[in-house]
Amino acid sequence: MKLFFKNLKPFRALILLAMIMLCIQAFSNLKLPDLMSEMVNEAIKVAGNRDIATDTTRMIDSASKKTMDEGTTFIWLKGGEMVIVTIVGAIASIVVSLISSHVGTGVAKNLRREVYQKVMSFSQREYNDFSTASLITRNTNDIAQLQRATILGIRLLCYSPILGIGGIIMAIRKSTSLGWIIVVSLIVIFMIIGMIFVFITPKFKRLQALTDKINLISRENLTGLMIIRAFNTKNHETERFDEVNTSLKKLSRIIMATMGGLFPTMMFVMNMTAVAILWYGGKEISVGGMQVGDMMAFIQYSMQIIMSFLIMTMVFVMIPRAAVSLGRIEEVLNTPVLITTKDNAKVSGHDIEFEDVCFKYGEAENNVIDHISFRAEEGKTTAIIGSTGSGKSTILQLIPRLFDVTSGSVRIGHTDVRDMDLVELRNLVAYVPQKGVLFKGSFASNLRFGDEQGSDEEIVKALELAQAKEFTVDADGIEAEVTQGGSNLSGGQKQRIAIARAIMKDAPIYIFDDTFSALDYKTEKALRMALRKEMSEATVIIVAQRVSTIRDADKIIVLEDGKIVGEGKHEDLMQECNVYREIAQSQRFSDTDGRDMLGNKGINEKAVKGGEVYE
Repeated sequence: MKLFFKNLKPFRALILLAMIMLCIQAFSNLKLPDLMSEMVNEAIKVAGNRDIATDTTRMIDSASKKTMDEGTTFIWLKGGEMVIVTIVGAIASIVVSLISSHVGTGVAKNLRREVYQKVMSFSQREYNDFSTASLITRNTNDIAQLQRATILGIRLLCYSPILGIGGIIMAIRKSTSLGWIIVVSLIVIFMIIGMIFVFITPKFKRLQALTDKINLISRENLTGLMIIRAFNTKNHETERFDEVNTSLKKLSRIIMATMGGLFPTMMFVMNMTAVAILWYGGKEISVGGMQVGDMMAFIQYSMQIIMSFLIMTMVFVMIPRAAVSLGRIEEVLNTPVLITTKDNAKVSGHDIEFEDVCFKYGEAENNVIDHISFRAEEGKTTAIIGSTGSGKSTILQLIPRLFDVTSGSVRIGHTDVRDMDLVELRNLVAYVPQKGVLFKGSFASNLRFGDEQGSDEEIVKALELAQAKEFTVDADGIEAEVTQGGSNLSGGQKQRIAIARAIMKDAPIYIFDDTFSALDYKTEKALRMALRKEMSEATVIIVAQRVSTIRDADKIIVLEDGKIVGEGKHEDLMQECNVYREIAQSQRFSDTDGRDMLGNKGINEKAVKGGEVYE
């Protein structure tokens, strides 16, 4: 709850004003039955005087007539007072509604910002602890529950106790002998509230979990729609969705049925209370112990008391769900971020050195990479190759601290990356991941992720270097639309746009994580030649599956099972490293000039079309 109250602090003045307005609103609602009681009692008195005057044969004397006129005037005055009190209460109610809406939406806005900023600060390790669907649900549905609870809490939860306590005091003023009826009614109401709480609280926790799950399945199905159609698994996915959807429906129906039964139950209690008051109040009136107006006011006060507790019940039923949502939000915000900025150590040069580096994910028993040591020199290209799962991408992710090493150290310019400011560190690195992730917008807006102030001329140059000019500048221009995730582009096109984005950054260190895999050999060769010239002074590290991509690198590192099994140039590794030689031999006839990896002449069996590989 600390998180919730912390976010309420900026609105303390408004909440205080809302409390004042609630007191005014409650006072007006409590005053109306009292005024009505006085008006009814006076009206009965005036009517009684008129009946007496009608039954007698003599004329009403001037004194009696004056008394009747005063009574009529009193009724009109009380009626006018009731109108004024009603207007004041209505104005107070409107002010409270405006304040509660402002506070509720403000709290939701602040929480959304906190959650978003926290998630953006996560390393891959923390991010992997939550599913994407769960994080989206927490930042939307869960915060919406808190917003609703905040608004109703101010408008109703604070108002109900004032109305209830005030109603009890006013009712006792009218009659103490009927107070036991209200006590019995409240006991019944509290029993109903208790049973509902015990029954419904666990249901809300499961409801949020099912909401997470249905979001997850929906996201997976929409993302993998082409795969579902290609493998004709529509029925299976529909059944999987229906299973969760049905569970969500059944659980929601139970909750709604419980909530739906609450109001008629409370109305039954209220009506039985009114009947009891009329029954026993009538007896009090018959013996002269109570006036009719007082009994009418007592009924209204009893209804207000019961209604106040009914309102509290409805709000309290929302509290468990809001509490569950708050707990889920706190779970995100309280997750410790393991990768944080420590110092702002400066680097001298941009050589990258791995010294006895080991890394494992979370609480895993085995290391993904084990005692890795090598140096990538500035102005040279270092390549890493190995079989799938050998730890190539993991090595690259340790450089910009997407993960931290388990042991050993990664240094840039003789400075441990853990001692560097995160922003400064990542400004040094232009990282192109395996998957070319693009954002909705245009080619220009995507490239400006690399340089926000980049000119159109610089964008065109970067696209030309990345061999992407033909389908961007020469087609619809750099302002052509890029859909979410770049779904209107092919895999090779997305990779080239991602490379152009890295070029725009003009960083001293470039990391390419198998970013040429979707390109045909001709386009890849042209791209590598352009990059070599453009990045001649930078530190370049390339991870690749193809030997043709890295054969001209200044240094090639061969990985197997997370360990270095070979290091050197292409020709040396072909003679000395069995793992590298086996990879090369498995890729015969892969070079664009028709030579295989052993240097023998062959026939290129790959067909080239549109900058991509077609078997």
